[in-house]
Formats: sequence, structure tokens, C-alpha cells
Amino acid sequence: MVDALADVQESLHRVVSSGKEGPAIASLARLKGFIDRGVAGQQATFDRVREYTAHVRTVMDILKVQESKFRTEQEPLFAAEIVELQSFADKQTYATMAKVMNSFQAGLFAGANLTAYPHDNLGLKR
Repeated sequence: MVDALADVQESLHRVVSSGKEGPAIASLARLKGFIDRGVAGQQATFDRVREYTAHVRTVMDILKVQESKFRTEQEPLFAAEIVELQSFADKQTYATMAKVMNSFQAGLFAGANLTAYPHDNLGLKR
């Protein structure tokens, strides 16, 4: 979303600085101003969302089923990510993420030692 707004800002900047005149260009210039002020006012929020997204991507990478990575190898990485999220004591969002991950941990890694069985539905189809 943030990247899309940056693309819109660039596009509006090109249009507004093109030297053309008219009511449509004036309206686009106003829109550019509104977006610029809105994005500037929310920059701290966007930065926090980027941090959260990085942690979610880390969890997704840990849980991605790979032929060379078994569930028994993923569980310690998952647990380490929970501990890392819990270390952000001052941020409620991280604590909530850790709590949710902790509640899913037992089910995610149940039967992790059963490596002869498929990991997921896609494995069943193979």
C-alpha cells in the first residue's frame, strides 16, 4: 500500500510538473498536496508496519515447506522467533504476535518426527 502511494506520488509529480495547464491539472496538483501531507503525517506508522511485515515474512519463510527442511528443523527457528517477538516488551503488537504463534506452535509441529508422511495437502497429491 505504501509503495503504491509512492508510485501515485511520482506519477502526480510528473503530471503536475509537465507544464500543462487547466482545471484537471489544478485538481491533480491539489490531490498531490493532499497525498503528500497525508503520507508525511503517517510516515512513523508506515515504518512500524514495515517492521511488522518483516517479522511476518520471517515466520512465513520458517514455515515454508522445503524438501531439505523438516518440521523438526523448523520448530527451533519458530520458537526463536517467538522469543524475539517477546523481547519487544514495550510493543503490544509484537506481544500479540508472539502469543498467537505460541498458541499455534503445538499444532504446527505435532507429529514432526513423522517424516515419512506428507507435510501438507500438496504433498498428498505428489
